[in-house]
Amino acid sequence: FNEGIVTQLINDAVSVLSPREMFLNDYYRGLELVSNAQWLSFDERLLGDVGRIFNAPPLSNYIYRTTELKSPRQVSVIGHLYQHVPINQITDFLGDFYKFMADNSLPTIVQSALIIFYLDYIKPFEAHSEIIALLLAKSFLAQNELAFIAPFINFELMNDKYKENLEEIFQEVKKSGDLTYFIDLFINVLNESLQTVESHITFVTTSELEAEKHAIDEVIPEPVNEVINEEPEDLFGYAKLEEKATRPVPVYTPTAAAKQVIKEEVNETTVTVSEAGLGISELPPQLSENEILRLERHLRESDPSLSRAEAYFYARHCTMGKYYTINDFKEVIGCAYETARTSMDHLSNSGYYRKEKFKNKFIYTPTKKA
Repeated sequence: FNEGIVTQLINDAVSVLSPREMFLNDYYRGLELVSNAQWLSFDERLLGDVGRIFNAPPLSNYIYRTTELKSPRQVSVIGHLYQHVPINQITDFLGDFYKFMADNSLPTIVQSALIIFYLDYIKPFEAHSEIIALLLAKSFLAQNELAFIAPFINFELMNDKYKENLEEIFQEVKKSGDLTYFIDLFINVLNESLQTVESHITFVTTSELEAEKHAIDEVIPEPVNEVINEEPEDLFGYAKLEEKATRPVPVYTPTAAAKQVIKEEVNETTVTVSEAGLGISELPPQLSENEILRLERHLRESDPSLSRAEAYFYARHCTMGKYYTINDFKEVIGCAYETARTSMDHLSNSGYYRKEKFKNKFIYTPTKKA
């Protein structure tokens, strides 16, 4: 997939999609559901919600598969070892699975591995049960204090990089009933994924902090306390040069005629809102720069959670009835987009703005703040 289609999916700006792009869109919607899974219950309802993303709604209320899955392995194995649960036992197996998950006291990581194995074994849906199992495992982690990291853990490596190993381990587990080898593979994949995630987080965080630091230093320079030192000894005769450089420069003073021309030009261009024929009756009041600086200082002193950039932006963009965007923050502060998004969301969560959805973007409008 090219970067363009990925950006469109993230910004919810897709139109016509190819079948491959439609699957990517479904997968992204599944990840969005995982990111909110901490507020949901780990039950059959969640399984059904994820399953419906990847499978067309059935004509009946029964959402699970109604066709048997056949494979060459299943026919050749002695003792007729089922590769997947028969269709007439899916409901019973799911009931036992959720009862086991509710009653056991195994570590969270082990339970996540069990979710992937058993849902892949049950294969409850007609298509994409493997992906659905991975998303359910991430949802379980999100519900157990790992909501921030869960969507980014790349369990998908098992169905890609480790696919051959996975098939062999699945066969061994089904024959022996011992999940040790699968849990071992699961933990190796988890470690590899977390190392990758950690490197990405470090890179993104460092880049954004550097960009924000430089931007803020340029836009909002720190006040400089001038220190007047005692006048040094004039060893090289610089005093005469300085005296010459500080002599007053003649200042141009306009004549009476020039002043009259300037006065007439100002009178011609200065009009009221009503005289200008605008579609609005009056312009909103505007604070002076001194008042803005006082407001900015008040914000920082009364709310320590605000960053310097957030206080700077809000002090200049707090007119009731106006709407501001993430790009406004980005352009004013000169920071990265992700930094701007995080800052605007923080201002919204702190009660300074109300966040609203408009078409394919979010807008922020000031609220009454005591």
